Amino acid sequence: MRRDSLIGTKDSDVQRPVLVWQRAGGTPVEYTIWPERPITIGREPTNTISIDSAFVSKNHAILQYTGGQFVVEDLKSANGTRVNGAPISVYHALKPGDVIEVGDQQLVFVDRAAEAAGAAPGKSKQLRLAMVGAGALLVMLVLFMMLAPSSSTPGTEVRTGPAAAPAPVGPTKPVTIVDTELIAEVAARATQAGVREEEALHDEGVMHQQAGRYREAVQLFAAIVQRAPRNDIARARLAETQALLERSIADELAEARRAMAQLRFDDGALAWEKVLLLTYPGDPRNAEATTGVEEARRRSGR
Repeated sequence: MRRDSLIGTKDSDVQRPVLVWQRAGGTPVEYTIWPERPITIGREPTNTISIDSAFVSKNHAILQYTGGQFVVEDLKSANGTRVNGAPISVYHALKPGDVIEVGDQQLVFVDRAAEAAGAAPGKSKQLRLAMVGAGALLVMLVLFMMLAPSSSTPGTEVRTGPAAAPAPVGPTKPVTIVDTELIAEVAARATQAGVREEEALHDEGVMHQQAGRYREAVQLFAAIVQRAPRNDIARARLAETQALLERSIADELAEARRAMAQLRFDDGALAWEKVLLLTYPGDPRNAEATTGVEEARRRSGR
């Protein structure tokens, strides 16, 4: 049996969960699952597991670790995704031995560590809770480091990446829920699938965040905090995504203003449009971007 992994497979990885692709007429292939790296499945070669089948969509499904468990979600594929023969909606939490069907292909979720822990009563649940707690603590630690004041001497430029970034938004900044249609849509799908609203909102928020749709992700995480103010994981996700959103808005605003000053009106219009995608009506930056797009198009002759 072949073993594939994004970052290599070692003997020490034997206890990591794996996804076994039962290829029709071929040798089964194992893909090591890393909690921090989602596995995408589809016909496109850019997917983690690329399946050349007419019954598999270009981007068919995604398997990831969230909320203390591994889940699989259908990415609005043409033929749907099934677990143990049953179609899934929104997402489906996996347990060892589950068979995931994408099109005409089958993949088996194998978690030997969970199976071993299940032999001792209560161990699996304790392990899951410990992993969730550790993950939340790590996120909060990263946020604290991002928000901590710099100890550099005056006049010294401090960079955290390829370019200096504005200070991230603090975790307690209130968020106004304005995208009620998105939240209602996710809640309706959760009810239809028989899952808790908070879980559906969290997973949808994670997907939007990973896709760079920070505006929508902030709204979804804020909706969870509104429902459950003591949900530390959602609060940490919200603070993290707020920081990413504010940084993206600041970058695009700077680029738009710079492009206009340099008479690069097409580039300015593009940057202003990105600001519109990152902000909601009522935000002063949204109004500035609306005016900016009109001006850039007028001056470029479009």
